[in-house]
Amino acid sequence: MGFNFKYTNLQAAVALAQFEQLPGRLEHLRARDRWYSELLADCPGVHLPPMSDTDGEVRQWTDILCDDRDAIAAALERHNLGFRRFWHPVHRHPPYHQPGGAFPNAERISAMGLWLPSSFDLSYDQAAHVAGVVRDASRIRG
Repeated sequence: MGFNFKYTNLQAAVALAQFEQLPGRLEHLRARDRWYSELLADCPGVHLPPMSDTDGEVRQWTDILCDDRDAIAAALERHNLGFRRFWHPVHRHPPYHQPGGAFPNAERISAMGLWLPSSFDLSYDQAAHVAGVVRDASRIRG
């Protein structure tokens, strides 16, 4: 049941060789999330989950929660911008299945969430373009 996320020896060797790049990558990820936070700060129907800069937390992907996820996803698709809808909550997968309504917050967040383009080399201009598409889609809805 579940998943096995253990590294192979080869994956571990690659990770160790790239360790010196880690501080720069982490700073870029923090900058990416600051860009999106600023660009989408007053966007109607779009919320970025809060995150503390002081506790060392860094997101792998930039998350947004959308009042109308389908409209924003459709706009991102029309502009050929990569994104992902949030995964289904764990309790909806067969090995851990629980009846409907067992975890209402997980269900609600799963239905609202999108991951925006979040690559290691995403530029400010690219984040601004994505944010513009999200803002336009949220205005159409509102």
